[in-house]
Amino acid sequence: MCGIAGAITKKGNAIYDVLNMLGQLEHRGQDTTGALSMAGIIAVHKSPGPVTHAFELEKEDGIHQQLVGNTAIGHTRYPTIGGKDLAARKRDAQPFYDVAKDGTKIGIAENGHIVNDANLRELLSPPTKGYWPGSDLTSSCDAVPIVRLLAQVFQHNGNDIDAITHAVHATMQKLVGAYTCTAAFSIQGKNYLVGFRDPRGIRPGVIGFREDSVGIASESIALQVDNYKNIRDIEPGELIIINEKLEVTSKILITSEKKMCPFEHVYFARASSVMNGLSVNDVRYRLGMLLAQQHLELKETIDAVMPVPQTAIPASMGFAKVMGLQPNFAIEKYSFGGRTFMKPTQEARLKAAKKAHVVLPGIVEGKRIAVIDDSIVRGTVSKGLIADLRAAGAAAVYFFSTWPPVKHPCDWGIDMHTYKELLAAYRTTDQVVEELGADAVYYMTLDGLKQVLASAEGHAVTEQLVKKGLFSQDILKTKLTPNNFCTACLNNEIPTPRQ
Repeated sequence: MCGIAGAITKKGNAIYDVLNMLGQLEHRGQDTTGALSMAGIIAVHKSPGPVTHAFELEKEDGIHQQLVGNTAIGHTRYPTIGGKDLAARKRDAQPFYDVAKDGTKIGIAENGHIVNDANLRELLSPPTKGYWPGSDLTSSCDAVPIVRLLAQVFQHNGNDIDAITHAVHATMQKLVGAYTCTAAFSIQGKNYLVGFRDPRGIRPGVIGFREDSVGIASESIALQVDNYKNIRDIEPGELIIINEKLEVTSKILITSEKKMCPFEHVYFARASSVMNGLSVNDVRYRLGMLLAQQHLELKETIDAVMPVPQTAIPASMGFAKVMGLQPNFAIEKYSFGGRTFMKPTQEARLKAAKKAHVVLPGIVEGKRIAVIDDSIVRGTVSKGLIADLRAAGAAAVYFFSTWPPVKHPCDWGIDMHTYKELLAAYRTTDQVVEELGADAVYYMTLDGLKQVLASAEGHAVTEQLVKKGLFSQDILKTKLTPNNFCTACLNNEIPTPRQ
């Protein structure tokens, strides 16, 4: 899981918008950050760590000053493949770029996971040049075969838009998996910003408009904070091309049954984002309400409702409302250590979990606590929290998850690749209770999850945002059915062949 950003502007350097966007997407990855700009030549900078550190934003003469040009793309990475050592992290950091036979320069930033990465590498001839400055094409990152395919099939026929369309279409026809990409093309001195999304729409992507620029990002919040308006989803299978006059060309290149990843709405995305036509905050709130409605028999047994911050806060509010209680924020999150789920190894997750949350003293003693969390994947955070609540004197701990039991690995961009790391893969709910040390564990049902995501109520919040001009009317065109979501990690119904 990663964050991507791109901008093309009529005024000044696009890099500033891109770095602002990346700063709003760091919840999607902080392992490495990179950006690429185009101004006749390509400038690239990539570094371990978050945006401010990587680009020296606190310095007037920081590295960001070197990335000039009206077109830029960027990436913030949460690694799901590749090595964990410093050298591998630098080598696998995005964006990457390659050069077509006619000299056209192509840069790319991708979020997702290409399932047939190994097969593509076998088909592609060895790079003419294994290493362009700032773009190591021997990297194991699956953005490499994408940019190499684009460069290999690019053929200029006198029309820039047609040439880009042909290259992207030919590339998408060879890709299997989940991907949303933003790309920069420099064709005979003219720059283009490009966005495209896999035909099933597994990973998210949005486009937004400002008088002086057009932006592309993984989530709407990255555009909202920079005053972009008329934001809409990049449709599954859609290609979008923006020229230097900010004229937009869009086309659906490949159609397929939609299979959006609902874990984006439940865990990964910012609550302030609107994704696939749905307010993320509203989805989480309604999941909390439904979870409580499914367990009304516990209403008299619960003294306090406590979210595991931050992602579960909206769900706890919905849950508490149904239970006739106010959410109690006795669990405090340490906000400066990143997301525990996204640490590169289980050892790192265990260390992070110990300091990720603190139970405030004197609040839970003698109380029967309903803990609301977005999900239970490995159980690392959940187990530690339950122990801390008991140590603080909780009389009982009931653990509620707005996500059903994770039974199968994900091959489409979420870092849960093996059965052995998944707490619920080989355990019954009673065994999960015993492993976590809770009094009981309650999961959202799969039908309940689909019900909330596909409900007509989901557009109510978005409609208000459209009326305010923040979002395009087009964002309401996304009509989703219960079958339009990927549930591979829950029931092994896979959206594409596995790796």
